[in-house]
Amino acid sequence: MACLAQRGWQGSFLVILPHTRMRVVYSDESGTGGANDGPLSAVTAIVLNLDAQWVPLEKQMREIVAAAPQNLLRRGELKGRFLFRDLRNQIAGANELLQQLLALPSQHHIQIFFSAVDRAGYDRYVRSDGPPLTSEQLSSHDMAFDLCLNQVEDHIQGFFPEEQVIWIADDTGHARHLRRTLDLFRQWQETDLTQLLPNSQIPLRRPFKSNIADTIYYGPSAESLPIQLADVCCSAIVGKLRGKAEGKEYYKPLVTQLNRPPAVLFAEGGIYDISWP
Repeated sequence: MACLAQRGWQGSFLVILPHTRMRVVYSDESGTGGANDGPLSAVTAIVLNLDAQWVPLEKQMREIVAAAPQNLLRRGELKGRFLFRDLRNQIAGANELLQQLLALPSQHHIQIFFSAVDRAGYDRYVRSDGPPLTSEQLSSHDMAFDLCLNQVEDHIQGFFPEEQVIWIADDTGHARHLRRTLDLFRQWQETDLTQLLPNSQIPLRRPFKSNIADTIYYGPSAESLPIQLADVCCSAIVGKLRGKAEGKEYYKPLVTQLNRPPAVLFAEGGIYDISWP
């Protein structure tokens, strides 16, 4: 039996029935604030086997956090952008802590999913080439989340079609849109596409339903070490894309675990380092 209980989280108590095979997605975002929050809206998700990976990962992360210099934590929490700032400022222990954390996905065979949208490029698209602006217009963050959601769904359907997925996200205030996105995504996955192309001679009904559970669960990242790990991974990948001095070095441990090479949508050519690895 797999059992997951979170206090203080929306969707506060969840028990998975016996014999249910379950994966849990933990996601974190960057570039959701104002102009000073960077040029990219990015979402990073890690996928854990609830029975095989969750407990050993949490155990090792607790050991790492307990041994870390407390001045590298923000209210007891791991924050990627602050850790990389401490690294640039040559704060003692920042290098070692980042190396320990970024080695975890490989050590625990954790898949990483990443999506990014250039905020300025997306804004130009919406204002010039995109659909008419409405009160429901997607933000660059919404778009990045949608892209990450599709990547995870494709992976689960391709490799673990019998398993269910619970999505746990940092509570960044985007809950309303993300729930709506999940509802629309599930409807699309279950649509008979023949209705959209009535003259097609090929059966177009999708042979599956979405594996992602109906509800996305939210809560403060301070209460979830896997979300904090997703945050640190996100900072490393974004740093590499932006060509920061430390970017490539700290990105390298993640290469083997990334579901696909990171790319940036709506970006003008040449401004991001999308080289692989």
